[in-house]
Amino acid sequence: MNQRVDEQVDLLLEQLGPLTEDDMLVLVEAWEREDEAARRRAWTRAKTEISQRGLDRSLEHARHTVARWAAAGRSDYHGIGGLLGLPNDGARLRMLAGPAVLDAVVGMLAGDGLDDLERDTLTRPWRALHESAEADG
Repeated sequence: MNQRVDEQVDLLLEQLGPLTEDDMLVLVEAWEREDEAARRRAWTRAKTEISQRGLDRSLEHARHTVARWAAAGRSDYHGIGGLLGLPNDGARLRMLAGPAVLDAVVGMLAGDGLDDLERDTLTRPWRALHESAEADG
C-alpha cells in the first residue's frame, strides 16, 4: 500500500511544474476558502495517521519537493521588481500555493485514516484546480 500511495504522491508532485499562474490562483483561492480550524484539525489527525502508516519519510520528501518548487529562483527576479529584490507574480503565487499542495499530499498519505470531511478539507483545493481545468478544456 505504501508504494501505491508514494506513486500517487509522486504523480501529484510531478504536476507542479506545468502549473500556470492561473492554475495557482485557482488553487490559492480554493485553499483560502477552506476553514482554517478544520484544516488544522485534519492536519493533526493526518500526521498521526501518516506516522502510524510509516509514511513520515514520504511526507518529508513531499515537503522538500514543494519547498523547492515554491522557492523563488534567479529567473523569478526580473524587471524593476527584480532590481528591487521582489520576485515576479509566478514566484509569489507558488509560495502561496505551496500549503494547498502540501495539504493535498497529506490528505493522500493519510488516506482512509481520515473521515470524509477531513480528507475533503485537505484535498478539495487540489481537486478544484483539476475541476477548473476540465471545465476550461
